[in-house]
Amino acid sequence: MKKNEITEGISEVVKKYNANNDDIYINLILNSTDYTNLLYTKLANDNKIDIFEYSEKTLLEKEFIQPLEKINIDISNITDNSTFLYNDDIVGIKYGSAMPKIMYNNEVLVKSGISSNFIPSTLDELIYMQQKIKNTFPNIIPLDLSLNYIHDIFSILGTSATSENSTYPTFWNYKTGEYDYNGLTLVVEKFKEMYDKNLISLDFEDKTTEEIFNNFKSEKSAMMITNYYQKYSIRDRLEGIDVRFSNIPFASKNSGKLYYYTYPRILVIANHQEENISEEKAKMKEKHYDAVKEVYEWLLSKDTTAYLEKNDNNFATFSDNYLNQDMYDGLNDNKDYNHSLKDPTEVLVGNSNIVKSYIFAMIKGEIDIENGIMNLKTEMNNFINNNDRNKDIQLDKYKE
Repeated sequence: MKKNEITEGISEVVKKYNANNDDIYINLILNSTDYTNLLYTKLANDNKIDIFEYSEKTLLEKEFIQPLEKINIDISNITDNSTFLYNDDIVGIKYGSAMPKIMYNNEVLVKSGISSNFIPSTLDELIYMQQKIKNTFPNIIPLDLSLNYIHDIFSILGTSATSENSTYPTFWNYKTGEYDYNGLTLVVEKFKEMYDKNLISLDFEDKTTEEIFNNFKSEKSAMMITNYYQKYSIRDRLEGIDVRFSNIPFASKNSGKLYYYTYPRILVIANHQEENISEEKAKMKEKHYDAVKEVYEWLLSKDTTAYLEKNDNNFATFSDNYLNQDMYDGLNDNKDYNHSLKDPTEVLVGNSNIVKSYIFAMIKGEIDIENGIMNLKTEMNNFINNNDRNKDIQLDKYKE
């Protein structure tokens, strides 16, 4: 698995499992620097990886992953659409997910005349807060923002746009079966207004996480975007700062739509199936896959996921939500959140630069928004449909 702030809990439960099981031993590998290359090397050269974290489409192209039904994985407790689909096949489970949030410096808000109970539900209400902060503290960035990575765009702009169209935060339209940016029009208009009024960081296209944390800590900014995976960084680096959280506001008044989880950590099973092998080797394979099945189902079990959540080491969304009754509970709050059930984004070869270049130019006023949205939709769908590496994906299956 990729090593990050919340994988300590995985190490703990694996140690407990190994201590209590004589027949199966889990060799847990956590890597933070070169995960994908390490994964490919091990998958290509030996059979020592059985369960791993999905990273990109190439894993499917090289048939390194097998459907869960191949070894009869029981997913009966997965009832929240956290399955990961490759056309009709369930090939993984979204084992961890994040809820994108806005984090506020509560002291700055109160001094700006904003009630500590005020939660913006629309981008207009967010702009109202930003303007109040700017009027009171001219040198503070009301919202320090980074859209450097495509998942930042999904989490922020994509989430806001779901109130305007039948799209997931990735802009996949689950009704028409295409990437559709029409719902982004109002969102971009509002973020352009923020940009023009200096209500967001003007270098949003290349701002780093480190810079954003430092600005918030030194009170050079009043708000920043964060998520559950950064919980330990927030606790350790921002100790002593009175913070609170809210969901990302929608572009306009929400008409019953759900929020969507982002940054899924997907657990898949390696494909070590072989043909024309001896009966003895077939029995060994079967015994080994029985062990893989046991471990995978143990990872999905309520006992394991509840333990991880209780210790803030994972957010397995199919387990029970856990609140610590402290100021950081807003990061755990998953009320009204759901998974993107029929989203092909993670199994397609896309081009994030197309999305970023259009969005950056529209926010900065370099191109007309209406034309930019139309051209973005055309260019992105043409790229998806004309890329030979996407020919295996049956897009009509990704509709609700």
